[in-house]
Amino acid sequence: MIPSTGWDRSEIWYATGKDGFVWEEQGVVVPNGPEGAWDQFSIHDQCPPSYKGRIYLYYKSEANGKPEPIRFQGVAMADDPLEPFEKCPLNPVLNSGHETGLLSFKSRIAALAIRHGNEHNTIQFARDGINFEVAFSVSLMPLRTLAMGAGSHGSSAT
Repeated sequence: MIPSTGWDRSEIWYATGKDGFVWEEQGVVVPNGPEGAWDQFSIHDQCPPSYKGRIYLYYKSEANGKPEPIRFQGVAMADDPLEPFEKCPLNPVLNSGHETGLLSFKSRIAALAIRHGNEHNTIQFARDGINFEVAFSVSLMPLRTLAMGAGSHGSSAT
């Protein structure tokens, strides 16, 4: 496949550094899924909230390919950021959201599914960080969720 955008065939990598300026790539944290999987085309826009002593690395992927991708959110989990992350067998955990903000909120993970999909403009919660339930339908959502450490550009969970 010849990439047509900057995120085609993207994966989530990690790097380490001692001074915050010089980094050394260590490898893939979350790879693309196999052919035919919902996350085969790209994995990007990660958001890693810490929840119940684990790191929940939420990411966006696009099924169906071009020209009409269908966006989903998946999660991979680890106890330590330097250990392997395992994709949740129930992925995708959210079926909507081009721009989705995810954060720890009280005893749950909150998701603001802002754009695209049949559950867009909703606020959802998951007590286990995986099984989200729509709590609110909202008519005016923020355009970006950067204040929460998530958004459509930069360090994000869209």
